[in-house]
Amino acid sequence: MTTTEPDRNSAHALGSTARPQALRTVLSSDRRRELLRLVARASPSGISKETLAARLCETGDVRSGSVTDEGRRKMLASLHHRDLPALIDVGLLTTADDGTIVATGHSLFDHLDILATEPPDGFEAVSDALAHSRRRSILAVLHRRNGSVSTRSLARAVTADESGFVVYPSSSDDVDDVYVSLVHVHLPILSDADLIAYDPDSGRVRYEGHPALSAGSETILERDRSITDDEFEIELLSRHAD
Repeated sequence: MTTTEPDRNSAHALGSTARPQALRTVLSSDRRRELLRLVARASPSGISKETLAARLCETGDVRSGSVTDEGRRKMLASLHHRDLPALIDVGLLTTADDGTIVATGHSLFDHLDILATEPPDGFEAVSDALAHSRRRSILAVLHRRNGSVSTRSLARAVTADESGFVVYPSSSDDVDDVYVSLVHVHLPILSDADLIAYDPDSGRVRYEGHPALSAGSETILERDRSITDDEFEIELLSRHAD
């Protein structure tokens, strides 16, 4: 059995024009997490959309055998037009030549316990804020500091952190570029997510942490900042599922 690549064309083949969604948005749905569990168990053989619809109807409080044909039709329509295109768009599922649904090699399926756990309150806002590698670098630098730092000092430290320097870089142009991005883009976003305390008037920044970051999650920030957003998010979610 061969499968098609999980690209935008696959989504259109299922009758959707949905744009790619963030992984965190997809995983916020109980039904989509259950859908992924069902497909993962059936892979690599795959599972038909009709079987998926029937099994999803039988989950929760609905007793097996009591599901109506109308209920299955509505579930199948929802899968066809909304759920499956969304999961294909983010590269979690794909369709085989015979029309069955198959799990891809996405790293999420190495952490199936994530699918059994609802993301904690506030996780989506935190995950959005940490979706950019520079913001993860900012938090890594601030987490290593005690108390507040100036935005200029932070810009020098972030420039060094991103460049792999042991000491601050000598190029003021690089630091200036980072400084501008910090004060105009990244620090306001992190502040809005309650991850830092930032006072634009005084130019001081302090790491705050967040309830949605489980104990020890800050250590993830020290990892190679070149990891993908999905890899970072999966690791962060796996800390909550442990």
